[in-house]
Amino acid sequence: MYMSVVRWQDHTIIISDTEGLLSLEESGSIFDNRMVSMAMLSSNIVLINHKGEFSSNLKHLIGMSFYAKLQIRSPLKPKLLFVLRDQSDTNVTGVFFRHLSKFKENLYNDSKFLKSSIDEELEINDQQLILLPNAFSSDTNPILAIEQTWRNRTFPTKILELRKMIFASLGDTSLQPYTDVSHLYQKIACNWDAIDRLGPNLLACKTLYELSVMNELRDIANEIIVGCINNVNQEGRLRIDHVLAAITHENQGDFDSAHFTDQFNVALQKLHEKILGNAHTEFNSKTDRSYFQLELKHKVQKMIEPPIMYTQVILRDEFNERLHRARHDARISSAQRRLIDTVQQKFDQNTNLSVDDLKSRIEMAYVAELEACNRTMQPEFEDLDQITDKILKFYNSALQRVRGSLVSDLAVIALKMLIDDAVKIEHERHKKANEKARSDLAEWKDSINRQVQLMQNSFEQGKNVANIVAEEIFDEVGRILLAKILHDVTADIVKSQFINHDAIQRQAYEESIGQANGDKILKYVLDINRFFLELSLREIKTSLVGIIYAHTLNAEQMIVSVITKSNDVAQMSEVDNSDLRVAFVIKPNDIIGFGTICCLLGFLL
Repeated sequence: MYMSVVRWQDHTIIISDTEGLLSLEESGSIFDNRMVSMAMLSSNIVLINHKGEFSSNLKHLIGMSFYAKLQIRSPLKPKLLFVLRDQSDTNVTGVFFRHLSKFKENLYNDSKFLKSSIDEELEINDQQLILLPNAFSSDTNPILAIEQTWRNRTFPTKILELRKMIFASLGDTSLQPYTDVSHLYQKIACNWDAIDRLGPNLLACKTLYELSVMNELRDIANEIIVGCINNVNQEGRLRIDHVLAAITHENQGDFDSAHFTDQFNVALQKLHEKILGNAHTEFNSKTDRSYFQLELKHKVQKMIEPPIMYTQVILRDEFNERLHRARHDARISSAQRRLIDTVQQKFDQNTNLSVDDLKSRIEMAYVAELEACNRTMQPEFEDLDQITDKILKFYNSALQRVRGSLVSDLAVIALKMLIDDAVKIEHERHKKANEKARSDLAEWKDSINRQVQLMQNSFEQGKNVANIVAEEIFDEVGRILLAKILHDVTADIVKSQFINHDAIQRQAYEESIGQANGDKILKYVLDINRFFLELSLREIKTSLVGIIYAHTLNAEQMIVSVITKSNDVAQMSEVDNSDLRVAFVIKPNDIIGFGTICCLLGFLL
């Protein structure tokens, strides 16, 4: 596409010229559809220079650009001017006016399934047509018996008529002008980005009829995909729960993350094969009709697997997160049990120990357990050699195709910087994990100290236990809300028409390595699945805000329901100490309010 700038009266006119449309070289690609769609999306006037008569190819190009304009929703309504060149008789305009009217009628009929009128998006006037002769004429000289060529005098006259038609169109006050060149560039760049991103799916068809058939096939496939995604999500989470259920405080000392990961991956692969096989069988059954071309069926059938694969990516990331959290919880639970057992043992050995002596023993046991936690956590994090090996393997495999364009010394320096940053990130992760373990154990230690301090006062001890129960209720509600939000967000990601596994892979590579963005290269190398999720969240940002808002509105009712249930259980339980039973009773109206809900959901927002 070429561009030039001219001045006309008080206006600056930008002229864009597309080259090579309807060529044999690009006949099997979507090049023509992209170029015509770009012109329709970005222009006030589109001059269509076509040889001979109106053709079906021209109708298909305009029809597909109309479809693209509907999907991308450009505010411009371009006026179409038709130039039919190489005409032997330029005086038969009435015939071609009728042809243009029929051409427009055919476009109407072909696009009925889109449920939108062409007149709302494109201005096609039956009179906006000019016939041009060939610029040169040739004939055989009867005397010299040679072919002679000369300029056709009619051609410049018709060109002047065309200029007048264009100027008349430019003078139309209904045209929406661009404010300046920056505005123009921004809109053109935005339009091309939309065409480039959506093109493979948006413009893959050559005709509107093919598009209508393709849309019907896609509707069938999308219905199957939604069912598959729901099944993968439900069964995948059941498998996550099943695998992680084996992690307890008793066996956390013999924990092997690779074993649990392999176990989950094998189960997920079997699930994938089963669901994909059922999906293909269902698709073939529902599309067993003669008017569904085999080529289109195969093309659409290939769309079924990527969303399922992407759902697995999300499930694997969720599994890794929950595996890490389960390991942490099991380790802390084991340490807490040993801590309380140690204190209980000391107290049983000597019931006359003072409160200060018990606190001293608690502190000693706490320090010992903290050191044990730090020792067991160390193997979970990668050291320098592991990080270096991972980055070099990635470089040697994924970047092999660009190695020839890299200067070796610069590549070594870049890899060294990448490794150094990766080591810093891993050290920071280790530091945060240690701080989290220390914080959890410290809270447990403080809780034991409070109970020890209140040993002589059963009423205060009961109130303390009630506070602990209330905190646990709020923590559990928070975990439930977070799980619901993550479930809904995951569902929106895998259902989005703008997100698929292949596109996200290309986008991740382009935004990181393709643009030499150091921060994103780190994300790409260290945790590509999480980087995929980050990119996917951009596409559903509005939906994400809506999901969080909806769950925020439901949070108060959920908390009230949980507390009411807790009170009922406490009131019905047969506890000998009536003071303790009373201490468990919580009044919802005393603690539930908007501020409480915001605090509870603050970490989600």
